[in-house]
Amino acid sequence: MDQSSDFERQELVLTYTGDDVDSVGDIAYTVDSVGGFGRSGVTLGENGSLTHKSESDPTNLKVSEDTDFLVTVEWAGKKETFTLTKE
Repeated sequence: MDQSSDFERQELVLTYTGDDVDSVGDIAYTVDSVGGFGRSGVTLGENGSLTHKSESDPTNLKVSEDTDFLVTVEWAGKKETFTLTKE
């Protein structure tokens, strides 16, 4: 996450680490946290990754260094949920 006084930029990169990217098909994902977002019916690129970028007014949606993000990804009848935290 990247903030300025005017807006907050959000960027999520999902990368498939398996051997057969074509088997993934359409995916859906949600990010639950401050200013959460998500999409459905999207596909990975040829390199096996997908990037979501957005900008929002951070007036009431401040992300701090300690903010955790709960990410849920669904594809081909499978579902994985994990937490993104700052290392």
